Amino acid sequence: MPYLAARRRARGATVAFLLPAAVLARSITVLGGLDGAAPVAVLPFLALCGLCVVGWFVLGRLWRRVGDLRPVTLSIEAGDGALQGTPERDGASGSHLSLSGEVAPPTRW
Repeated sequence: MPYLAARRRARGATVAFLLPAAVLARSITVLGGLDGAAPVAVLPFLALCGLCVVGWFVLGRLWRRVGDLRPVTLSIEAGDGALQGTPERDGASGSHLSLSGEVAPPTRW
């Protein structure tokens, strides 16, 4: 099923982005905790920022594809239009019973 394959691929890519991000975050905390300002401490931070930007675009595209491939579950009462993918072709479900006067409104009104 293409949905399951796309979801598996998106999950794998998410893990593949999270592992280096965790390593970079740990190196930032280690280098930031050292006495004095290490001049190379900014490099893991810049790498983490770049990884986040690339991950935003790549993972966003993968997860949008998963959402597009997700199967649609229809109710049993779905009309012909909903079954064909155009639910707006189905007629209105009917008028509101108490506002149309067919049923008396509740007494608290």
